[in-house]
Order: sequence, then structure tokens, then C-alpha cells
Amino acid sequence: MPGTGVSFNLNPHHPVNLADTFIGAPGYTYLEAEAFRVTEGGGLLVRSEVSNTGTRATARRLRNKILNLLPDLAAPLELNFEGVERTSSSFLDELLGRLTAELGPEDFRKRIRLINLSPRLLDMANVVTAQRLEQEGKSDL
Repeated sequence: MPGTGVSFNLNPHHPVNLADTFIGAPGYTYLEAEAFRVTEGGGLLVRSEVSNTGTRATARRLRNKILNLLPDLAAPLELNFEGVERTSSSFLDELLGRLTAELGPEDFRKRIRLINLSPRLLDMANVVTAQRLEQEGKSDL
């Protein structure tokens, strides 16, 4: 029969320290690789990151990704709204309003750059972010 056979034995009485294997000490984590891709690729393109810009659920997933990437980024994260012509206020609130509230307005301005946001969407984002900060009692920050 053509093919290759492999035979090995596992001894359950002989523990293996996973730190001594490639499993225990990966050279590159997913978040580090994604942070590198985002940095080299010019940021996150919103329309490529979400299936739609009309629901809180898609915005929540993107916000969580951003919060997980920020610690591995040396430069501000560019959030590129190119090609996003319409969005719901709830999407903007869940993404930008909550992100601003979680990071604080000053940290948000230092760590996030919004690019290619149309004037209409920028106005909407400013309104929902101000409402979110007031609702969370952080409007005086």
C-alpha cells in the first residue's frame, strides 16, 4: 500500500513542559501580527472590518478589536471611514461614543485618528459622543 506511516507513543506518566515546545512560547501572537498589519496597512478600514454600519453588534466587535490592538501600537490608530457613506447613530455611539468614554476624551484624541469621515458623519459622531460622555458623567473631561 502506498503512503507513509507514523508511529509514536505518549507516556501519560512523563509530563511535558509546554514552555519547552513551540506551543508554549509562540514567537508572535495574533494581536501582535494584527497590530503590525494595521500599522503597515495604514490603519483599519471600517467598511472592511464590519459587515454593516447600521447595528451596535458590528460596532461592538470593531470597538473590542481596537481596544485589544491599542496596547501593541506605538503610533495612533487610524480609523479610516473611506467608502462609508451611511451609518446609524447607534453604530457611531457604540463605536466612537463608547470608545471615547472608555479611553477618556484626551486619550482618545492621542490614540485614535479618524480619517475620511464625511462632514455629515463627523457631525453625527460628535453629537452621539457628546451624549455618551454626558450619559456616563464624563462630559466635564
